[in-house]
This record gives sequence, structure tokens and C-alpha cells, in this order.
Amino acid sequence: MNVVNIPLLGKRYAGEILTALSEARELTFTYLLHEVSMCRRTLSLTLTDLLEEGLVVKRSRGKYSYYSITERGLEILSAHSGSRDNFIVERITQLSLKTLENVGLLEENEDITEEQLTHITRRKVVEFMKKLREDASKQSRGDLEAGYSS
Repeated sequence: MNVVNIPLLGKRYAGEILTALSEARELTFTYLLHEVSMCRRTLSLTLTDLLEEGLVVKRSRGKYSYYSITERGLEILSAHSGSRDNFIVERITQLSLKTLENVGLLEENEDITEEQLTHITRRKVVEFMKKLREDASKQSRGDLEAGYSS
């Protein structure tokens, strides 16, 4: 089984691009631009990442570029399409790591690798989301119980 490059799917539009490509045989850059509603530069940069990861292929014909999803792209998309939580966890993890990098955490802690920091951050995000769900559930039950007692 191929290793899933989760951080790539953590990019804001990668999942949307892969989904759009999975629903069509092939899409032009312009059509993708309208499908996912983003600026040209963001689409171009995200497509470049998807191409480099082997999740998308590009075919040029004249002035048009056509994109399609690869088998690997389909595998990764299907592995994550059933769980929006995975996508959310990875997005929050990547944003957190970017923030930690911007404040120089990796430079301050040379004894920890980026992979280790990613693992730790992902675990903390999962724990945080679980706690939020528990708190929301308690709050909801409390509101319901309060409603019954009035």
C-alpha cells in the first residue's frame, strides 16, 4: 500500500481539486479555477504540488493545459473522503506547524526533527478535537437537561 502524504492534503484546496478531477475525465486549468473558486496563483501552486506528488498529471495541447487525477490520487482521495476529520486534523496540524516554524521553534530545539514535531502536533490536535467534542456534548446535554427542568 502506498504511503499517504497527509500534509499535502492539508493544503486548503488540494482535496477540492482532487475531488473535482475525480468527477471528470479531464479538466482544463480554467475550468478547475471556476470549480474550486480560487485565484490563479493558488491553483497553479497547488497543482504544481499535486503534480510533484504524482497525484495529478498534466497534458498540454496548444495553449490549453488539461489535468487529470492519477490512480495514486484516487487512492489517497478515497482514503480520506470518508473522514472529514482526518482532513481537518491535517489542516490544523499544518497550520500549527507553520506557526511554530515562523516563531523559530525548530531552530530553538535542534534535538527534535520536523517529523517528530509533526507527530507530536498531530497527536495534540487529535486530543484537542476530542476534548472539544466532549465539552460540546456535555454542554449540549446540560442545555437539554436545563430545558427539561424549566
